[in-house]
This record gives sequence, structure tokens and C-alpha cells, in this order.
Amino acid sequence: MQIPKCPGQDRRYWKPEDIYEDECPDCGNILEFWKTDIRIRCEKCGRLVSNPRFDLGCAAWCPYAEYCLGDVAKGYGKPDSFLEKIETEMEYILKGEALDRIKRVLPVAEKLSEERGADLLVIVVAACFWIIKEYMDEKTAKKAIAEFPDKAGLPRLVVEEASQVLAELEGGNLKSLSARMLHKALKVAAQSDAGQVKEVQGV
Repeated sequence: MQIPKCPGQDRRYWKPEDIYEDECPDCGNILEFWKTDIRIRCEKCGRLVSNPRFDLGCAAWCPYAEYCLGDVAKGYGKPDSFLEKIETEMEYILKGEALDRIKRVLPVAEKLSEERGADLLVIVVAACFWIIKEYMDEKTAKKAIAEFPDKAGLPRLVVEEASQVLAELEGGNLKSLSARMLHKALKVAAQSDAGQVKEVQGV
């Protein structure tokens, strides 16, 4: 079956502002984004970088989104379709205090993502990785993190970007918006546990 050309993908309808430049947060290399790019890889340092202006709302509902945008469209604009699977897997992986902690962090991360336009699915996956490593020994955590994406059916590029966010947190160098949002979510959730904050404040 031939799929009709989406007007949003047809470059005959594009405007000059639909192609723009931004810096790689790792190396400062100038990257060229097309409006349909969800993520691109920096040719200089290899980092996967999210398009700061990506807004293709039809990907949230169009049944042909994956044909149109490829694997990167999987889950875009509809993270709820993955959150239930993620929560189920985390309930299997984590117990007790660790499970309680992820359940406190995720609502804060969701609120911050909405306020700042960060990729919720990337932040959620990175938060899961962080807490798995926080509560498990190195060998067990490594195995759990390796198996978690397939069990939850997560898009490959989301997992890769979440791993980058995790590395930023571990290195203390918060270059990306997602890393800053996750850092804030972890901090706010910890303060909330101690009764120090009542609401999320923007970064």
C-alpha cells in the first residue's frame, strides 16, 4: 500500500525557518536541524542531540508516524504509552525504598518536563537508570539496565539519549536540558521527602 505524502514532510511547503542551526552541548559544533529531525548525531563528537524546536504534533496520533519519521518517532508525543510498561518493569526490578523513590521522582520530572519542554520519556528512562545504579551493586545494576529497555519496548535512540543524560549526572556536567531537569527532579523529590518543599519551582 502506498502511503500518501504528509504535507508536513513535503519540503515544497517548508519555510526558511524550518531549517536552523544550534550548538552541540558537548563540543560546541554547529548542528543543522530540519524541522522534522527529532534527534541528530553530532558529526564531530558523536553525541545524540535532541532538536530544541521539534514540534510535529501529528506524530502523537497519526498511525503512519513511524513510516514517516522512522524509529525516532516511536513514542514521540505519546510517552504515556510507555510509562505503564516502565512502571511495571520498575516494580519488578526495584523493591521497598528504591521503588518508593522512583515513584516520587517521576511526577516531579513530568511537571518539570511540561514546564520546560524537555523530552519526558528520556528523563523518565534516565531517572530509572539513575535509581537502579543508586540502589543496586554494580554488576546487578549493569544487568538490569541492559535488559530494561527491551522489556519495556523502549525506542533505541531514547535509551541512548537517556544514557547520555545519566553520564552527565554522574560526571556533574549538566550540559543538556534533560540532565538539568532530571537533576532538579531528584533534588526536589529528596527535599520533599524531608518536608522542605511544597511545590516544584522552575530551573
